[in-house]
This record gives sequence, C-alpha cells and structure tokens, in this order.
Amino acid sequence: MDNREKEIREEVEAELALIKTDPWRSQPTIKFKLEDVCALLSLIDNLRAERDELKRKYTQTVAQWQVRAERAEAGEGEEIDKRMKIAWQLDEIREAWEETIADLKRQSERAYCESLDIAGSTKCLGWQAKVDNNKFGIVEMEGHRKHNNLMGRHQGLAKALGDLRKLAKLIKEKS
Repeated sequence: MDNREKEIREEVEAELALIKTDPWRSQPTIKFKLEDVCALLSLIDNLRAERDELKRKYTQTVAQWQVRAERAEAGEGEEIDKRMKIAWQLDEIREAWEETIADLKRQSERAYCESLDIAGSTKCLGWQAKVDNNKFGIVEMEGHRKHNNLMGRHQGLAKALGDLRKLAKLIKEKS
C-alpha cells in the first residue's frame, strides 16, 4: 500500500470515528481529489481487462486442445488447419476490436475527468461569481472553451462507443 492509499485509509477511519461519536453529522468531511477517483476507475478497468484477457487465453487454449484431439481422431489435417487459421484470424480481429473499445472508453473518461477539473477551477466559475468579482477576461473565456471542447470530446467518444457496442451486438446476433 503506497502513502496515498494510507492517507485515504486514515481519512476514512477518522471520518468513521467521527460518525460513530456524532451520528447526527450531516456532511462527511472527506474530499477525494478527482485524480484519485479517476486513478481508481482506471485501475478497476485495467484489472477487468487483465481478467478478460486471461479468460480469453484459457478458452483459446482449450479450443486448441479440442481441435488437436479432433485432428487426431478424424485424420482431417488440412480441413482442421483451415478452421484453426480462421479461428486465429477471428481472435485477432476480436482482440483488436476489444482494444479499440477499451481505448475509446479510456479517452472518453479522460476527457470527462479533465473537463470536470477545469469546470471546478476559478476561471470557470458561474456567472454570479464573475459578476461578484467583476472579472471575465481571456483566461476565463479560454477556460470555458477548453471545458466545452473536452466535454464535447467525451460526449462524442461516448456516442461512438455506444454505436460500436450496438454494432457488435448486431454482428453477434447475426452470426
């Protein structure tokens, strides 16, 4: 466990101790940085991807042994070799597809997290803060522009990801 994880654990334990002593507390005091949450989400995605890769390799190995057993029983070397080549090509296509989907998801989440970081900065405060401060200059305009571009990128990537998932579902149903 690294230092940041220890700090978070200590903060959570301290908060739980306060809640136990004062159950009427209305607001928790723990504030997690957006980068920490994004890092945890990224870690979860990576672990899921590793799990899925291990499942795929296991299934592929079992399929190879089955094909070898069929080949030994049937004596149909050439036909089975053709089927194996097609299976390998399909696996390569599926792997490339899954990598593309995972990459699009990471890009979409990264754009979303970055846009939230910018939205929370002082240059992107709402109109009331700008009126109170009597300030809206190029820095604030640039902050809003960057936030809008990142949010648009996130939404566009999320839409493309949804469309690709629909396409994969349709292909799966038709095959």
